[in-house]
Amino acid sequence: MKIAAWEGWVVAGFALHLAGAIACTLALVWFWQKGDSERPERMAVLGALGITASWCVIAAAFGAASPVTSPLKVRVTAWLMVVYRLLPMMAAIAASPRSNRCWWRWVLLNAFIRSFCHRASFCDHPNCRI
Repeated sequence: MKIAAWEGWVVAGFALHLAGAIACTLALVWFWQKGDSERPERMAVLGALGITASWCVIAAAFGAASPVTSPLKVRVTAWLMVVYRLLPMMAAIAASPRSNRCWWRWVLLNAFIRSFCHRASFCDHPNCRI
């Protein structure tokens, strides 16, 4: 039986969305059980992983362009909330490199914080004033 090219992409899309749902669910369970409960971004990460897993399941069932998946596109906002919750920690790391081994991490985090905070006016960290 020969499968048309577009049918192959449909099957691949289904499989990849299903794999994404499984990966997000496994990560959610791992963070729930073994994650540090004192971290401020924990609930944001759990929520973002749950919304993304739900979106992957619905996208696998109905297609990513289906109107059914539209309400779950709030997952992008959930991941932005995770980044927002991580900003103070990333700013602290970028402000004080501890050794010469992490110079590349300092450069990347500092560039990310400066570019992200330049676009967002909600950050009051001293590194965000450009």
